[in-house]
Amino acid sequence: MSYICMAWTPTYTTVDIVKQRVGEYDTSSITHAMIVEYIRSAEGIVEASMRSRSHISGAALAFDADKHMIIRQVATDLAAYYLIAYNPSTFNMREKVTLMVDMLWASAMRGLAFLGDPSVIEWLDSL
Repeated sequence: MSYICMAWTPTYTTVDIVKQRVGEYDTSSITHAMIVEYIRSAEGIVEASMRSRSHISGAALAFDADKHMIIRQVATDLAAYYLIAYNPSTFNMREKVTLMVDMLWASAMRGLAFLGDPSVIEWLDSL
């Protein structure tokens, strides 16, 4: 698998935040470009979820990750999930990895459901 990191810049989270989210796990063998691709995938899903049921046109959606921390949290959890799920051999202690993956997935899915609610998107947009 090839990872291409062009001029795209993450909107809601960063490589450092994702690395912090996986905590004690050693990410030294995982490249910056790989994590950027996980973030790109996660942010695409977050944006699709927010646009899917929103009455606000897609182009009008503009959220600030510092102001709208729920969006940062969901994007970070999903990117961290991808990081661990797609690189399980780089982590020790299978039980801890399994627990971390389950917790990240549950948190991301709960957040995506929240962000898929039109009233939540309208409220976030009004902030």
